[in-house]
Amino acid sequence: MTNAPIITNFAQARAFCGTLTQPVVFFQPRFRLNMPDMIFLAEALAERFLPVFLYETETEWRECLIEVYPALHLWRFLGVGDASNVASAEKQPENTGEAPANTTGGRSLYRRVRGVGRQLIAPVTLFQWLIQNTRQKLHLYREVVSLFKPRGAFLNSDQDGDIYFTTELHRQGVPMIIPPRATANSYQEGKLEMAINRPRYTHHSRLFQEFTALIFPHTVKRFETRPIFRTHPLDIWVQWGFGIQPRSPWYMGGGKANYLLLPSPRDQARYEGYGVPRERLIVTGERTDDRLFEALKEQPLSTARSDGRPLLLWYVPPLPEHGYALTWDEHRRILTEVGLALKETSAEVRACLHPSHGQAWYRALCAELSIPIEERPLLEAIPEGKLFVSWYTNTLQWALRCAIPVVMMSMYDTLLPPQIERWANYYWGSQPELIRTFTAPDLQAEVERLLHDRDYFAHIKETLAPYSQDDSYFDGCSSQRLKGTVLRLLSA
Repeated sequence: MTNAPIITNFAQARAFCGTLTQPVVFFQPRFRLNMPDMIFLAEALAERFLPVFLYETETEWRECLIEVYPALHLWRFLGVGDASNVASAEKQPENTGEAPANTTGGRSLYRRVRGVGRQLIAPVTLFQWLIQNTRQKLHLYREVVSLFKPRGAFLNSDQDGDIYFTTELHRQGVPMIIPPRATANSYQEGKLEMAINRPRYTHHSRLFQEFTALIFPHTVKRFETRPIFRTHPLDIWVQWGFGIQPRSPWYMGGGKANYLLLPSPRDQARYEGYGVPRERLIVTGERTDDRLFEALKEQPLSTARSDGRPLLLWYVPPLPEHGYALTWDEHRRILTEVGLALKETSAEVRACLHPSHGQAWYRALCAELSIPIEERPLLEAIPEGKLFVSWYTNTLQWALRCAIPVVMMSMYDTLLPPQIERWANYYWGSQPELIRTFTAPDLQAEVERLLHDRDYFAHIKETLAPYSQDDSYFDGCSSQRLKGTVLRLLSA
């Protein structure tokens, strides 16, 4: 479809629905990371259904808008901006009245009373806002779903801010499907770690928190002695009042999604362990696996370059620009030490940059180190490599899929806050195949051992077998399987 409409109010939506000749399927990507799966599925369904993309916030609109298909900017339907952050409701407007002067006793009595008053009023104000916000969103999604009558919906999640949409889809009998890229990145343990570090969810009355945990035990986890919630305790009560509480807010599938499409049997076992019924879990594989599989087939048995040296791919992690508590000077020091150590090995080293890197800074650093940059996409380059050096990143899975040993730059772990290290352990701690090194000399020694000790290299390759040849879904047919699965689910 060309010149696809952008719909920002109900009048436009009603006029558009009056022209429909195909049943509609909704897509709500939420994040740019989910767009490749969403676009692939939209293209796969376009002959039988009309894909319609939904965006709630301005950030989603800027990052995920695709003009090929009709788009609904939902929050503009209400004539408001981004009002979906609980924190914004907690911030009270400043009192502009002048306090009586009292310079002899520290804080004046007026300021003390005003401070206590704000603490008493803030929960009431927040509770009122949460009720209004929930009612507003449920009404919006009820009208949209009733108007478009979608045959199905592809979502980023059935948790957090998606529960309003999933509630109305469920009430109107619309099947909800979560694609593989979204399910691959959702870990119950990671959600707990993020919740531990959200003080705005825990700074209210401990008695109220404990009472909420007693009434709604499925909403709470424990860290040390304190209760931890995925959302504000007041919001838990509001969700209960509106009848939209998920079965569990701690894992994907704990809400109302009908089907979770999964990358591998390992993910199926993980979700079953969380408590998601097996009949809602469907293993399809990931589309990116197909590109890796085909690239692997094209590779010769030897990974040596024309000069006889094996290829080592060095993934340069983007940390300071992504909000990690790491200075640029520390980042440069570590990268320089690692780069110089890798140059001393007998491998041909190429640096791989993340697409969101500030390219100029990293390219200049690589030029100083005289390390060439791999310009091809990682999906194409990884199958050619013999070793992969990295920090925690989703691209690790691609190397593991190709049975390529991964050496970790664990020296970053000691410079980052403890919660980051715990997060990394939650996500990757179950993968002992990752070889951790905490200094540049240790990293260099580990690389040399892998390059020259054939028995050790063969042992590491053997541990990676479950990620590649032992996984029957790594067969080059994931895209075909994904397309067939969604067509079957939507035709049922």
